[in-house]
Amino acid sequence: MALGGGRRALVSIVVGGTLLASRVTAADSPSKESRVRGAVMGSLVADALCLGSHYEYDAPTIKAAYGGTISTYMGPGERMGGTTHGVGWGRRNYHPGQKKGDQTDYGEYTLLMLEHAATREHKGGAISLDALIPQWKSRMSSGTWGAWMCTQTKQTLQQVEAGMPHRSLGGQSNAMAVRSAAALAAMESEAEAAAAARTMMFTHRSEEALSGGEFFTRVAWKVAIDGLSPREAIDKVASQMGGWIREQVW
Repeated sequence: MALGGGRRALVSIVVGGTLLASRVTAADSPSKESRVRGAVMGSLVADALCLGSHYEYDAPTIKAAYGGTISTYMGPGERMGGTTHGVGWGRRNYHPGQKKGDQTDYGEYTLLMLEHAATREHKGGAISLDALIPQWKSRMSSGTWGAWMCTQTKQTLQQVEAGMPHRSLGGQSNAMAVRSAAALAAMESEAEAAAAARTMMFTHRSEEALSGGEFFTRVAWKVAIDGLSPREAIDKVASQMGGWIREQVW
């Protein structure tokens, strides 16, 4: 991402090798559509910037690699010793074949949910797992996933193969898997987007994970759709959801 100086600047964003560019001015007030597009594209750019340290859990290693700021795309494990997952489980390459600028599995899930939302016949309303699961399963078995398949995804695939009801799918990991950027464009209300965030995280059953995903979706909605500042949105959603979420915000 490059940003020139002055009141008028050319902002360039590269996602997966594709250059997207637009000219903006300091006086510009982005439209709702622009804010939604920015939220979706921003989630993908941020995900690609994190590929280098994805599945690296050793904080000193990450801090030394980035030097405090993520300023460039990195290949999997770059500056992390060549591989990741460095605490407790030994080291291995969790992203074989991927290169700098690619998405992690979080980004790939975001794209999958965007594709699913785009193929629905109507905007808004609940996401149907009966429609989503076959599309997800097909993508996972197609050989085009291009990313690591996490434990929760593998477990859920096994559950689907065993005929488990869709409402019962998922594991108990509390590691969030936020995949709901598309909900900002595909849903007509914050409540619908929040519900979609939970459905899109069908590989997880932990309430901590589901609540966390709902929190970030509601915050993004209030920023992109309602035009609040991030701080305002965070405080409002924390009060709105209360309980455990409220305790995490300070």
